[in-house]
Amino acid sequence: MRCALLVGLRHLTGNYTTGAAASNEPSSDAMLGGGHTVGKFPEASITSEDAQYKRFKLKTTKDDDVATQATNISQLLRTRNFLVLVDDLYEKLDLLAIGIPYPFGTVDQLKRKVVITSQSKIICDQMGVNEYIEVPGLGETEALKLFAQTVGQDNNHIDSDPSIRALAHDLVKELKGVPSELIHFGKPMAGRILRNLKDATNNLVARSNDVHRKIEAAERECMTSTNEVNKWLEEVDTINSDVEIIFEGNKLKKDVNMEAIKKVTEVQECLRSCPNNNIAFESVPPPAQEIPGPSMSAQNRNLTEALQFINDDPVGMIGIWGPGGVGKTYLMNSINNSIAVAGGISFNVIFVTASRGCSVEKIQGDLLLKLGMKADGNVESQSQKIYNFLKNRSFLLLLDDLWDQIDLQAVGIPYPLGILGQLKRKVVITSQSENVCYQMDVKVPIEVPRLEDDEALQLFEQMVGRENLYEDPHIRALAIYLVKELKGLPSELIRIGKIF
Repeated sequence: MRCALLVGLRHLTGNYTTGAAASNEPSSDAMLGGGHTVGKFPEASITSEDAQYKRFKLKTTKDDDVATQATNISQLLRTRNFLVLVDDLYEKLDLLAIGIPYPFGTVDQLKRKVVITSQSKIICDQMGVNEYIEVPGLGETEALKLFAQTVGQDNNHIDSDPSIRALAHDLVKELKGVPSELIHFGKPMAGRILRNLKDATNNLVARSNDVHRKIEAAERECMTSTNEVNKWLEEVDTINSDVEIIFEGNKLKKDVNMEAIKKVTEVQECLRSCPNNNIAFESVPPPAQEIPGPSMSAQNRNLTEALQFINDDPVGMIGIWGPGGVGKTYLMNSINNSIAVAGGISFNVIFVTASRGCSVEKIQGDLLLKLGMKADGNVESQSQKIYNFLKNRSFLLLLDDLWDQIDLQAVGIPYPLGILGQLKRKVVITSQSENVCYQMDVKVPIEVPRLEDDEALQLFEQMVGRENLYEDPHIRALAIYLVKELKGLPSELIRIGKIF
């Protein structure tokens, strides 16, 4: 039986011929073809001599005449099973002149088969083909699927990019379902997807940079970015990181174009959702909030003195000092709460804890957080932000637990402090060192002494509960002993009282 395949079986014949070439010690079966193409080339016609030399690795050379080569081929094949694959035939080829022994089919238990492919049925007829297999061009759906696979998309996503969709559908129609052409034109399209992704991402980054510049300009006017803008910028950062991963894996991952086309769509959606209005709003610190804590009547005199300095006195810097645990932070909380309860005093109250080893940058960061603005890590620009925000406002800065002198002007606090027309600029600091108060230009520091015994016992009773303390004489005796041992330090009295 002889058969021929018409259009489109080049890959199929290639599979048949893989590793099949005649050797010096041939087996009883021979598969001839070697993966080469016998076809029509520009300005040349195929001859029996070309076919002999190209197709068969025999004990012969091209210098042998055609008849000698044909004899060698015939001697090799005549007692063997063989399959000759002749691909892409454009004109009739005399197989007998090449040396292929006739007849074909099954001859005395030998199988002699020839498969040819051609674009022309006439050639098949001229070659004496008995069985025809027509390979038609692909239908539009199949062609589009093959094109999508070559490009690197699946069929569900080929319409995601409008430019690729239009070009893909036009090409599929123009190429009339020929697979080799679909593959040929599909491969460059895969690179186009990555280029589209790169271009779209560059546009997104450029838009993001524009938004950042608008935010920076707004912050110079004491405004802060909206939550919508912040969320959009976070989305841009995430997309940008994903795109970098796609390009890093470009040479390793076969499905990189699938990821790229999905990411192009995501980038385009992010571009469309870029906020154009309401980039920022005026930043206003929250009003002073009352800080809960125990009541200490012994601190009332210190609180009254501090509030007098804050509300009425022209002095701008107030210092409160005393040993650790004596109640300085409690007094600062009381000042904050008094402002919060009063309500009518037009202060921007900002409570910041300094602690040991604090720096200008650390205080700036805490201040900006309280003011609703972002820190950028640059001391000079942060100082300008804080200064611009506070310069035309009345403010009360509560700076707790200061261990060393700090340059508040470097932080961005507007000077001079005190009462300037309608503005009140006040700073209250606490420290364990009276000397630090003087270094900070405090004129009359307020000392917070230890509690007297009766004041200490009163605070302890408040923490434990008076009824609990007096129901057992032994418990009261222990309480009095503890109060003396704790030497009038409110923080220790409160700590022990909570677990007593």
